[in-house]
Amino acid sequence: MSCACLRRKARRADLEARLFVASAVGSAFIVMTQIPSITRARQGKTWTFVRGLAPGARVIADRVDPRVFYAVDFAHPTLFASTDGGTTFASAGTTGLPGDISDDRPGSSERPLPLLATMGKVGDLWFVAKSGLFHSTDSGRSFAMVRSPLRVMVLGLGKAPPGRTYPALFAIGVHDDVRAIWRSDDVGVTWVRVNDARHEYGRLFRCIAGDPRVFGRVYVGTDGRGIVYGEPSGARDPLSARESWSAGKASGAAEAASAGKASPNGFH
Repeated sequence: MSCACLRRKARRADLEARLFVASAVGSAFIVMTQIPSITRARQGKTWTFVRGLAPGARVIADRVDPRVFYAVDFAHPTLFASTDGGTTFASAGTTGLPGDISDDRPGSSERPLPLLATMGKVGDLWFVAKSGLFHSTDSGRSFAMVRSPLRVMVLGLGKAPPGRTYPALFAIGVHDDVRAIWRSDDVGVTWVRVNDARHEYGRLFRCIAGDPRVFGRVYVGTDGRGIVYGEPSGARDPLSARESWSAGKASGAAEAASAGKASPNGFH
């Protein structure tokens, strides 16, 4: 392939780039272009090519250390890490992930990346695989499967429960053939359902995020029915029943469709 053709492809990929990742303190940015990924620093005055990543890689930032970024290699079950602000990446020598994670690659740039970094915790990572939920506390050098009755499909994190330091986990997941919204206060071991059969929004849950400032508040993107959120007002036994929720809101189509219909769990 000629150099001119490669340049045209690179320019086209640059124009199509949609994903930006900022370091923990916003001192560096990485944009995911197809060929190649590039990093931005000093408020965009200088740009350098990322070295050590395959074309089209998707990167996340450590939530505490501004020098650290991570990227997962779906073709080979390992993690790549950067400790120089995203300039270079090298294999973390990962162990503990499933032998084949190729099916866990997002189908498009709009799908959540299965690799997440935990807020407030250096080197603390989660990987959502079809075969299970995996957790690392050593910057991705090793992962361990979290044994729980819930099959997690999409994961988010929010403010830690009162008296605890580890963030609450929120998930779109399946238990006993029920696809719902769940929360865990014990690092993924047990889960409580936080929506009910009357408030599933077609089960078209696309993404989920906990509020970093308000414990229990969760936001759920419903893929065409707006964004809903709710807050807990009481606790129940894990996986035994849904929680009671205080007033929540829906935006867009969801709000219009549900106006005036109170929800027992707070979703309107």
